[in-house]
Amino acid sequence: MKTFAGAILLAVPLIASAQNTFEGVVRGLLNMPQKPDYRAQLERQAADAEDKRSAVEEAAIEKVRNGAGPHAACSQAADEHRIARDFSLKIERTCLQAVNDAYLERQQAVEQQRREEAAAREAERKEKEAAALLALERNVADIRAGRRKVGTLQEADAIYQPQNGTPLASAPKVRPDGKTYFISGTIESPDSKAPAFTAIANGSKVAYQLAQAWNHREYLYFHVRLPKEIEEIYFDQAKVGQGFTLVGKYSANVDYETVAGQKKSMPVFEALYFEFW
Repeated sequence: MKTFAGAILLAVPLIASAQNTFEGVVRGLLNMPQKPDYRAQLERQAADAEDKRSAVEEAAIEKVRNGAGPHAACSQAADEHRIARDFSLKIERTCLQAVNDAYLERQQAVEQQRREEAAAREAERKEKEAAALLALERNVADIRAGRRKVGTLQEADAIYQPQNGTPLASAPKVRPDGKTYFISGTIESPDSKAPAFTAIANGSKVAYQLAQAWNHREYLYFHVRLPKEIEEIYFDQAKVGQGFTLVGKYSANVDYETVAGQKKSMPVFEALYFEFW
């Protein structure tokens, strides 16, 4: 009897312990995180993306109208509306279709604006040319009437109607013809006592600049004689190597000798109009 009672007393703690362990296992199972339902999650994301489709497209269209490209606009709009990555590409594809019309409209508007601006610039250019031509005609009329002197190369060209004199520096005529020519050059050998100098022909200011850039010089000489009315300005401003353009009469030839000992001739121009550049 005592032995049975003792056994019962020993078994009670074991039973209590087992009960506690079983209850702990049950509680653990109840509290265990549930396995995610990925299918349901994808369905929610798909529904969310579909709900936001219109908003994404509207945002993308607005971006396109403000200058963004279609791909960038759709991608940015999808990111801003937090479209899940698995569905963003699909949304962007449909978005591209939606913004295409807006993109074409913007391109057409940009092209139209360019045409209008080009037309406005052309109209402005023609207006300025017409105003300059009118002013030139008035000035030329005043010059011919003796009310003013020639003041610009354009006026000199209109009054004297010169020919190109640059070829004469390469091959002077046997007999100077006394006709009027225009020619550009740089001062090479000035006369310190008279308003006259020998120059190197270079065609124009642009041709001279190109020759300098390419380190190329072709030595074609001509001689210049200036009228007394610009003598003071000439001596005050002229420098060796300085560029100029003149309109003048081909009045003579003068002989010179090259460094190599060749004897050549150069044309002489009596300036009617002269300007430095």
